Amino acid sequence: MKIPSRAIPSDVVEVLRASRCEGDKLYLPGTLDRKLYARTNEVLASIGGVWKIGKVKAHVFPGNATDALSAALDAGAFSTDKDLNFYATPVDLAARMVKLAGVKPGDKVLEPSAGGAAIARPLRDAGATVFCVEFDEKRAKALCEAGFDAVQADFLSIVPGTIGPFDAIVMNPPFDRGQWRAHLEAAAKLLKPQGRLV
Repeated sequence: MKIPSRAIPSDVVEVLRASRCEGDKLYLPGTLDRKLYARTNEVLASIGGVWKIGKVKAHVFPGNATDALSAALDAGAFSTDKDLNFYATPVDLAARMVKLAGVKPGDKVLEPSAGGAAIARPLRDAGATVFCVEFDEKRAKALCEAGFDAVQADFLSIVPGTIGPFDAIVMNPPFDRGQWRAHLEAAAKLLKPQGRLV
């Protein structure tokens, strides 16, 4: 599956090229009008920058800001969570899903579109051995850094038998354009007999 992306608008490219990077911080070149700032912030957020007010007054990145900015400018495009069909699972819903799955310590459990680990964390807290699949490269890397056994892949490209089988699969699949059905069918093929899919 091709990663959906949008071209970075030319006025935003100008702002980004005029910005200054120091370590993990990116400083914008002065005050921008509200609409230009919103477009610029959307691009910076998509590559990991989080606006910090107070003393910092910069977009702070999880790694080197120059590297993130250079990669975005070289690509000339960006993808937002909405483009990637990513919607975080609320904490209370994730806890309910884990309970419905009847996850026990030692269970081998899959979270196929793991995102920010909203479901994977309570699965691990319940004592499960959790395997994650995540489409977005940055999120997949963050999952690995958080100690999860994770791969970066399109879940629908996973061949049954290469992972699993699992005692349970707990998931929040993409719903846009009916994708949930294909994800559920693919997940069902990775379950052990009597496995649980939530």
